[in-house]
Amino acid sequence: MKTKNPFNRNRAEQMGEDTWRYFVKEPFTDLLSEKPLIFEGSRGCGKTMFFLCNSWKEKFAEYEAQSLNVNEIFSKSGLIGFYYKVDGKFVGKNLSNKGVEDWEWQSVFNTYFNIIVCKDIFNFLKHCLDKGYVQDEEIAPLLKRINSKLELLPDKESIDKSFNYFDSVLDEIESFTNDPEKKKPLGLHAGTLISAFIEELRQINLFKESRFHVFIDEFEELNVPQQKQLNTLLKQSKFWLVYDIGVKTKGRHTEETISGEIIQEPDDYSHYYPEIDSYERKEEYEKLLVSICRKRLIDYLPVGLDNNEDIYDIRFYLKDYGKEVELAEFEESAKMPSLRQRLKNIIDDENSQRHLFKETEIENVYKVLVQCTPDLVRMHISLLGRKSKISVKDLYENAKMHSKTYGSWKHNILFATYFLLCKELDVIKKYHGLPTFSMLSSGV
Repeated sequence: MKTKNPFNRNRAEQMGEDTWRYFVKEPFTDLLSEKPLIFEGSRGCGKTMFFLCNSWKEKFAEYEAQSLNVNEIFSKSGLIGFYYKVDGKFVGKNLSNKGVEDWEWQSVFNTYFNIIVCKDIFNFLKHCLDKGYVQDEEIAPLLKRINSKLELLPDKESIDKSFNYFDSVLDEIESFTNDPEKKKPLGLHAGTLISAFIEELRQINLFKESRFHVFIDEFEELNVPQQKQLNTLLKQSKFWLVYDIGVKTKGRHTEETISGEIIQEPDDYSHYYPEIDSYERKEEYEKLLVSICRKRLIDYLPVGLDNNEDIYDIRFYLKDYGKEVELAEFEESAKMPSLRQRLKNIIDDENSQRHLFKETEIENVYKVLVQCTPDLVRMHISLLGRKSKISVKDLYENAKMHSKTYGSWKHNILFATYFLLCKELDVIKKYHGLPTFSMLSSGV
C-alpha cells in the first residue's frame, strides 16, 4: 500500500472538480429553502463546502456520475445554485475613495456583482445546451432581454457574444478601479440583471418550477456599503430567486439595507451557526467526523478491502488509550511528589490557622485529597487557590461524599488539569482518540 494522507486537503477549494464526493449531507439537510440563509461560523466549519456542493456544477457532477435523474434538480424539490466567492483583493477597500463618490462605487460594485453571477448562469445554460436539456431556440428571448439590459445591439444574440461582452465590462471595471479618470463602466442596480436573467430562464419549460439560489461566500470581505447592497437583495428574495450568505463569525459589518431597513431573523432569513452549543452536541458532532473521514478513507484505501468495515472507521486508527496512560506517566514523574507535598502544605497551613480538623482526622484528609490520582491532586490545588476561596473542609467533605458539587468541579476543571500537569511535570501531552481530536476542532 502506498503511503498516502487522505486528510492533506482540508479546504473545499483544494478538492478539485468532484468536491461532492467528500460532502456529508446529514447535518445540513433542510437549510436551503425559499427563505434566505445566513451560514455563519469560523474557518473550517463547512461554509464553502456547503455552498460549493449545492452549486449547479457539483450537483450535475454528482447526479451524472451516479446516473441519477438530473431532472430532479430542476423540480420543486431541487434547486439550482450559483456560487460567488467574494474576491477580497478586488472589492472591499479597493472599490472606495480614490476621489470617487460612494454612490458611484456602489454602482460599479453592483454592475460587477451582476456580471460575475450572470457569467456563472451563462455557464450553467451552456452546460444545459451541451447536454441537450434545452434547445437553442428556447433561449433566444432570454438573450434579447439580457442584451437589452446591457444596451447591446440585437445582432449579438448568442451566448458566446454576450459572454464576451460580460468579460469586456469586467475589464472596464478593473481599468476604472485602477484609474478613475478612465471611462466609467455601465451602471446597474443591485441584482437587476440577475433577476431579469432568472425571470427569462423560468419562461423555459424545463425551469418553470425551479428554485434558484445565489450563494455569496466570504461575505466579510465586503465593505459596509457593499454589504448593504447584498442585504437588500437578501431581504427582497423571492421563492424562485433566493440569496444565501456565508460569513465568518462577526463578519457582518451591518444589518442595514440601502433604504436603512434592518434585516432580522427569523422574518428575513434563517441563521445557521454551528458553533452554538457545540459541547451539547458532542455525540452528533463525532458522528459527523466519522462520516467525513469514511468518505476520505474509501477514496484512498486500495480496492478489495471492503470485507473489513473497521478500516473505513477513523476510530480504528485514532486509538483511544484512555486517561490511564497519561495518569501513569504523571505518577512516574520525578516532580509528582513535590506536587503532592505542595497540596499537603496548603492543607496544613489552613488547618494551623483555622483548626478545621483534629489530629485524628488529618490523615484521612490527606488520604482523600492528597493520596489520589494526579489529576485530582492538581484540581484540588486549583480549587483551593481560587479568589472565591473554597475551604479545605468544604473540599474534603464534598470529595469524601462524591457530592453533586464535587462532580460539577470535575466536569468543569478536570480536563484542563491534564494540560497543567504536562507543563508542571515536564510531560509531553498525548493526543489520541477521536474525542480529543473532536475537542481540538472547536466543535465545527
